Parts: sequence; C-alpha cells; structure tokens
Amino acid sequence: MKIRILAENLTAAVTEAARATAKRGHLPQAENVLLETVEGRLRVTGTDLETAIAVYSGAQVEEEGRALVKPGMLARMLGTFDGAAIDIEPDGKHGLALSSDGRAFKLAGMDPEDYPSVPETPDHVADIDPLGLRRALVRVLDCAATEELRPVLTTVNFAMHNGTLTLAAADGFRLGVVDTGWTVLPSFPEMNVPARTLRELLRLLPKKAKDADASDPVQLHVKRRDDGVP
Repeated sequence: MKIRILAENLTAAVTEAARATAKRGHLPQAENVLLETVEGRLRVTGTDLETAIAVYSGAQVEEEGRALVKPGMLARMLGTFDGAAIDIEPDGKHGLALSSDGRAFKLAGMDPEDYPSVPETPDHVADIDPLGLRRALVRVLDCAATEELRPVLTTVNFAMHNGTLTLAAADGFRLGVVDTGWTVLPSFPEMNVPARTLRELLRLLPKKAKDADASDPVQLHVKRRDDGVP
C-alpha cells in the first residue's frame, strides 16, 4: 500500500474505527485496525467480532494494499504531523512508514490476512430517516438493561407490525416501545440488536437537520447466519 492522505483525515478515521476494536481478548488481531485501499479511497475498519465500524477517507492511492496496525500508536504518530499531507508506504514485512516534510516514523504491524473477516453488505431491507432513527433510539435505549444477568434485556427488539418497523426495549422494570411508521420489506425478520451496538450507532447519527449528512438515509441491511438467525 502506498498512499498520500491528510493526517487529520486519517486520524479521524482511525479514531472512529478504533471504537469497535476489541479491548482485550484471545484474538490480538481484533485489537488493531485494518487499513486498505478500496476503489481509490482508504477504508479503515475496526471490529470486536460483534460490532464493526468501517470509515472511508479520500486519499491519493499510488499502490493498492492493506495493513493491520495498532490504532493508538498510529494516532499518536499522526498527531505530530499537524494535519499535513503524509505519505504512507510499506516498511518491512507488515509495517508502515509515515513521512512528511522531513519527519518520519515507522510502525510495526501484523499480517492483514489474519484479520477477522467482516461480512460484506447483506440484503437491503429499508431506508430510514437518520433524525427519525435518532429520536426512536433515544426513546428506547434508556429502557434497555445494562446488567447482563438476562442478556436478552440488554438488546433492542426490531420487529415488523402491519408492514412498519417497531422498536422495543425493557429492563424488567421499564418498557419502551416506538412504532416508527417506517415501511420495511416483507423479508425483514424480527431480531434483537445489542443496545451497546445501537449506542455506537446513535453517536454516529446526525443531531440536527442542518448537519451535512442529515439528508442521507440510513440503509438497513440484514444478514442471516448459516442457521437462519438474522
């Protein structure tokens, strides 16, 4: 991989993707972020095997490639470039070399081939207004349990009723239900989505109508496991 990218843009992408990385576990690769060139852009991905965040950033791509590195170390190095354009290229077997205006760093990495696979975008079942989704999530997430004594109570139920999407959450004492009125395809299955994942989504959603991405619909996709569970 050989690219040129603004340090501030890469920092933002790495910081965002790093929120989904594993903080501890038996798979060291999941504690890293994957940098890869995709159709002339740079994609930075983080996953803890339950949640994945992929962030795209514009870049001048000279050579395609992939790298797997520690997000914290990369972010600290990027912070020394003061937002300047930096050149990134391979260093050694799996490392990266970062340089700009006479300043250079080297960062060791891991084999990107060992990174956990992140499923490609599955079946599209609905387009949702981002501000409406924010309002719905705010209303139900407070009712989801935080203690995992009963794991199902730490989720939000997504179900179709009379052709529209309904969200519900409960912690054994409180119940929150939102009939969104959003039309979804008949193929939409009932599912329980971890509240922790939805809180990350909530943080990414626009807050006001004047926000740049407030007019872009949130695309809802559903993937089934081999056993048919969504």
